[in-house]
Amino acid sequence: MGNAKENAAAGALKYVKRNQVIGLGTGSTAVEFVRLLCAKNLSRPLNIKCVPTSLATEKQAREGGLVVVQLSEVDKIDVAIDGADSIDKESFFCIKGLGGALTREKVIAYNSKKFVLIADDSKVRPLNSTVIPVEVIPFAAPFVKRTLETKFSATSELRQKDGAIYVTDNGNHILDAKLEVNAANAKSLEKKINSIPGVVENGIFTRVHKVVIGTVDSSYEL
Repeated sequence: MGNAKENAAAGALKYVKRNQVIGLGTGSTAVEFVRLLCAKNLSRPLNIKCVPTSLATEKQAREGGLVVVQLSEVDKIDVAIDGADSIDKESFFCIKGLGGALTREKVIAYNSKKFVLIADDSKVRPLNSTVIPVEVIPFAAPFVKRTLETKFSATSELRQKDGAIYVTDNGNHILDAKLEVNAANAKSLEKKINSIPGVVENGIFTRVHKVVIGTVDSSYEL
């Protein structure tokens, strides 16, 4: 018996090879992966460079002894490994961004040669009416909120944290929008939301290569 998130993270370690550039995700399952990767690297140096998707991940990776670089310092990312808030088991499409790092996560994921999702088995479910995080520049938030309502019939709320408006590592705000999204419309919806002036990025991810799911006993791939 064990921790499902830890088992998912352990199941993805095999995708990290020596001398690679690795994209490190953000969130509770990604924390487990970074912890295990640090331990593996300490026991046998992998000579890897790591590009983090958030300041929190950067801090954890540095403190764990990994070599951290910025995206501008590399010309490729061999593999990115990150968690998800929900995953469709047929299409591998997923929703991300409840941790607030969706823009950097998507930049790393979509520019990597391979994008591996890790999650516990509770996250595997069909995409349907769900909350989609939408990162917006603060100036445009009221306009984007109205546009989501008029064009997509989506109710949305500006994300709060500790009684104040949540601010991303990029200095932006997040609208959590309730939308009808499924495997059939996810790709078009991802593009349409991003076409709204003022939107930086949204939490629909449609470019996933591998999915590793953790249970309390082990892990498996979809």
